[in-house]
Amino acid sequence: MADKRNARHLTMSELVEKIDLGDVDTVVVAFTDMQGRLQGKRLHGRCFADIVVEHGTPDDRRCHYLRTSPRGHGKAVRSHG
Repeated sequence: MADKRNARHLTMSELVEKIDLGDVDTVVVAFTDMQGRLQGKRLHGRCFADIVVEHGTPDDRRCHYLRTSPRGHGKAVRSHG
């Protein structure tokens, strides 16, 4: 089992199990940008479990761009693969 920083956090398998049981309908895939604004997308739980868990979000290019520092001083970070 993966280590959790907080007992309320879910592992990926626990989240997918809750989606399968119908306990979770919507998943928010997001992070804060450098100004503290939430950036990301809201996905239907079934879409998240069937597609995103295995392949990532449909347009990860935006996420790579948002996670680089201004003026190109940082490195893009991939969320998967």
